[in-house]
Formats: sequence, C-alpha cells, structure tokens
Amino acid sequence: MSGKNGYPYREFFDAVRAEYNRTSFELERGTYKKMLEEGRITPEYYTEVVSDIAEMLEIEWAAGD
Repeated sequence: MSGKNGYPYREFFDAVRAEYNRTSFELERGTYKKMLEEGRITPEYYTEVVSDIAEMLEIEWAAGD
C-alpha cells in the first residue's frame, strides 16, 4: 500500500517500529546495567534478562555489548 506520493506506508511503519524497539531495548538494558553495577543482580541474570528483552523486541544483541 502506498501513500499519495507513492511512499510505502508499510516500510515507514516498519522503520518506526524498529527504531521504537531499539530505543526501548536501550532503556531497558540501561536499567538492568545499573542494577548490575550496583550489585543488585548477578551478571548471569543480567545476560538472561537482556537477551530475553532483545528477543522479544526482535533486536540483534551480543552478550558482550
């Protein structure tokens, strides 16, 4: 489906969703990273939770990041 000027809506909304997911991931990861630095969670738990969030939001993430 295209808009007035031939701009494909689907590509636009996919790009917006991808950026939203990336931003959400970075915010969540930052929260858990702070908890890890404060000693409130273990490194294993941090990796597990952040990996689950990345999977849910369809974000590519390496555990070393």
